[in-house]
Amino acid sequence: MGYIANKALIASLEVLNPQIKSIIFDKFIDFFTVNKHTFILCHGKDAVDMFKNMPLTLNVKTENQINEFIDYNQLSGNIHFIKGDLHQSATTYGRRFRYKSVGSFFGSSAWMHKNFGLTLPSVDFDILKDDTIFETKLILYPWFMEISINELLKGKPTVIKNKEFLSTKEYVEPFIDKMSAYTDKFIITVQTPDQLTLSQGLTDITYNRVLIQAVLPDKYCIDEHDEVIGFLYGIDTKLPVAKIYRGYLNRACTNLTVFNPEWIDIQEIIPESPLNYTAIKRLKEADNDLALRIKQLKDTHLDRSKRTDYLGKWVDKTIRESISYGFGYVKLPVTAPIDAYKQLFIDRESPYYVEETVDPTMYTVYNSFTNIIKDDSKDLLNKFEKTVIVDKILNLV
Repeated sequence: MGYIANKALIASLEVLNPQIKSIIFDKFIDFFTVNKHTFILCHGKDAVDMFKNMPLTLNVKTENQINEFIDYNQLSGNIHFIKGDLHQSATTYGRRFRYKSVGSFFGSSAWMHKNFGLTLPSVDFDILKDDTIFETKLILYPWFMEISINELLKGKPTVIKNKEFLSTKEYVEPFIDKMSAYTDKFIITVQTPDQLTLSQGLTDITYNRVLIQAVLPDKYCIDEHDEVIGFLYGIDTKLPVAKIYRGYLNRACTNLTVFNPEWIDIQEIIPESPLNYTAIKRLKEADNDLALRIKQLKDTHLDRSKRTDYLGKWVDKTIRESISYGFGYVKLPVTAPIDAYKQLFIDRESPYYVEETVDPTMYTVYNSFTNIIKDDSKDLLNKFEKTVIVDKILNLV
């Protein structure tokens, strides 16, 4: 089955570009030569004889085994040993060759995640120019992942369209320091960049889009909703911006709840310039009627028999409604009300599904919409604004 898939891939590549040359090996290990470079390719573990996988980075035992292969095949010059198996990227060097472990289209399997941590679906490739090899890695698609503060602070500065931006630490540390006076719980979500830079075999990563939610202690909790002060920024957008906002996370589903559109501050990011964090104080001191609003939602029921009428109104409002704070307009996708409708009335596995004899509360409807915003894997920067739009769609304002 794998052979057929590889042949299909070769046929597709040749249609896209007839200059692409492809090779399928029928051996566990084999090689080919391009100019003065010889590439030895190997999966990293065979299906029969090997007890252990080849390691992520080169050790003495593996180096000796590869040297035997090199001697047997009388290879010389610039030699590169390329292997997969562990779904991770790393480069180390022996005396006679480069040892390169490559990532996987798939990303992390459950076994890989448990034993080696989260790895991104990616493609490692070399650019060959004369005698020089340029290592490059592409992330196959942007996605979000949660990381620790220590990992976040390792983010490197970056240059985008000839504009030099600060390191991740310089943007986020002032916010973390200020909020550490109130809490030690931070939820950090980042969007991984499309391309990583490798220096001396080590990965330099830049976090171009970051969201930090400082979750305040239980004394600030209202009706099972934890208060959060959020900080986020995006520097690879049309207009680089940073946002500080206040909201609440529903403990049952971690959906963001926002009823006050003024609970946000937005500023343009000026390259090489620090951000302003004074909005934190204003937002924390703002009036709060969350308890009343939640009670109203829980006490209000929709007539289930009119659900298709509601769907039509929700779609119409979604098409019409938008919000802007002076940095461009934000809208909900028109698919949002349709997906919410499915969660409420069609998908019995949905946590928001309402039995056929029950009229849904506006609280359930609201959380069905905000769940779609939370699960949106394409937009990390506009969740506050989209949550505010839900109020307008459901006629809550």
